[in-house]
Amino acid sequence: MFKHSDLASLQSVITDLTPQSFNVLLNIFCRNMGFDGAVIYLNLGNPEKLPFFAGVYKGKPVREVSQKFPYLTPKLIKFHEVQKEVLEFEREELPEEINKFLEKCNINKIFSIPIVTPKRNYGILAAATESKRRLTPEESENLKTHVLMFSVLIDIYHTKWVFDVVRNNIREHVIIQDIDHRILEANKAAALSLGIENPDELKGKYCYELWHKRKDPCPFCPLEVTRKTLEPAENEVMTPDGRWFLIRSDPILSETGDLVGFVELTLEITEKKKAEREARRFQEIVKHLFEQPLVGVTLSDYDGNIIDANETRARMLGYTREELLKMNWKDYTHPDHIPELLEKLKALKDKKIENFIADVRCLSKDGKVVWQRLFVMPLEFENENLLITMIMDISEDVALKEELQKLLKERTAILDAIPQKIYRITRNGVATPVSSKSEKPERLINLIGGTEKTALDFIKTTLSTGKHQQIIYNRNYGIEDRYFSSTLSKLDEESAILVENDITEIKRQQIEALKQRNHLKRLTEGIIKTLSHIIELKEPYTAGHQSRVAEIAYLVGKEMGFDEERLTIIRYAGLLHDIGKLIIPIEVLNKPAKLTESEFNLVKQHPTFSYEILKDIEFEGPVAEIAFQHHERINGSGYPRGLKNDEILLEARIIACADVYEAMTSHRPYRPALSPEEALKELKEKAGILYDPEVVRIMEKLYLEGKLPKAGSEIK
Repeated sequence: MFKHSDLASLQSVITDLTPQSFNVLLNIFCRNMGFDGAVIYLNLGNPEKLPFFAGVYKGKPVREVSQKFPYLTPKLIKFHEVQKEVLEFEREELPEEINKFLEKCNINKIFSIPIVTPKRNYGILAAATESKRRLTPEESENLKTHVLMFSVLIDIYHTKWVFDVVRNNIREHVIIQDIDHRILEANKAAALSLGIENPDELKGKYCYELWHKRKDPCPFCPLEVTRKTLEPAENEVMTPDGRWFLIRSDPILSETGDLVGFVELTLEITEKKKAEREARRFQEIVKHLFEQPLVGVTLSDYDGNIIDANETRARMLGYTREELLKMNWKDYTHPDHIPELLEKLKALKDKKIENFIADVRCLSKDGKVVWQRLFVMPLEFENENLLITMIMDISEDVALKEELQKLLKERTAILDAIPQKIYRITRNGVATPVSSKSEKPERLINLIGGTEKTALDFIKTTLSTGKHQQIIYNRNYGIEDRYFSSTLSKLDEESAILVENDITEIKRQQIEALKQRNHLKRLTEGIIKTLSHIIELKEPYTAGHQSRVAEIAYLVGKEMGFDEERLTIIRYAGLLHDIGKLIIPIEVLNKPAKLTESEFNLVKQHPTFSYEILKDIEFEGPVAEIAFQHHERINGSGYPRGLKNDEILLEARIIACADVYEAMTSHRPYRPALSPEEALKELKEKAGILYDPEVVRIMEKLYLEGKLPKAGSEIK
């Protein structure tokens, strides 16, 4: 048995149980028992394979020795029969592979005994000798006594190991408190939630001081409920820094049933709360859509059955809401449009498109045909795949368009039938009608207006150069002005011929066309803003990003001298540059942790997705190509095509800088916002490498002038 001289070593080992400290015990054990070496194999859950735990040979630690005796594993040993027996094996009796292994180590005999407690078997202690001696009965009993002590110490080691696993590895906060909320024990997760590495630093401190910055216990704390009821309690609690926790309290009772402390199990649920808040926000948006009176809204399944609809939608078709909820959208859609819609819905279901817009004829309850514009997109609601459709009545627009087209044809025919008016103009400006339809002015100025000098210069230039001169003007006829496009051609040295074309109707058509164009432009603006808003609904933490990028790009383009049409194109591109993110799963876009490589590669595809969505839309400029290029960089390190320098459109280089600046100055779940100065510093450091130097210079100028929009601001 252990000697008195071993007590100091034993005491140091017991106070710090590790595999290394067990080597100290094994050396004492081998010395006392006369063994040359010993190894401990522990059962950690797989009795077929016992991993090496500790071992010594002739006073020195040994490297890991694999278990080569499968028939000695706890699974095959009947512990209730042999736990008091020592198994002895001579080398020659063992299989050839084991024999060679032991011969190599100069070991001729193995003694094996299970390490067990009344509740658990922990493994095997195997001792080895170079001799082939047998154990005396007294030595066998002494060996069992040693192993019994090893069993107790390993049981203590295992208990400590389990405690350390709980203390250092589970994500829930485990805190043991006394009745005054003073912390007695805490695991690593609890400490890390306070930015502290070592949980021992929490001992002796009050939980309400650490997490809630209070001087007394929190009245909403579930531990206070447990204090009153002596029963488990739980509650959701928010700390002053805005984090949410689900706290469960269990009482610690003495043998007499008195409360002596609490066990607190806490799980941070901040992200869950954010998700719930976003879900409520989304529900509010849907609710607002259904309640607003301007646009019809329906909720349907992919088979076309109407699940819900607002009153506006029912009123558009002349049905009651109750009647509409019993219908399928095919019941009121003109048959000519059904195949096209079914094809688009299939593409939507197969995730080939994110949404679609369609102008269709619908049949109202009284049989009237009405034109309506549908905006259809998928909606996952309570684990169901549904469709939400927003509907606008465009019957008046279609009728107006048809009437306008008819009117344009009629006016064109009238203009073709109107004869030209012809005049002879002398050098001194006298006008003489030539055709019967011509008017009877006295001078050229009476026809073209302006000043006498302007009229004389006009005829003088024609006569001196011999070239045709064109002029457009209008004349007032009391109740109206009429417009004319005329050509003045040299007739002889002293006169010229003025051929006057009445373009009044054409001018009016231009005015009407301008009105129509402005109307369509407003519709386009509305659709683009709606699409931009849809992007923000899918990626809520970037709300306002598209509009701010568009505003920054517009200001830079204006500073660079872009005309109004080009400014409109770059603003559209800014609003739609991230529309490709609609194709990327929401869980990837809103993931708070670092993206995996495959997830990041998917996100990098969004410029390509943006291009595919926008390429067939007939903008008046390269909106799709700008969106395609907005992640390209001057040195070719961008994506998706690795374009360089002037291969990248100037508009795309502007969007790139605006996109980076706005992203850096805006808050993200995974990092705080940078200041504008820090963002501009980053852009300036990479100017000429990643970013266009001139664009960066103009952005800095706009910032110093206070013209750049601030992060989080709403752009109208």
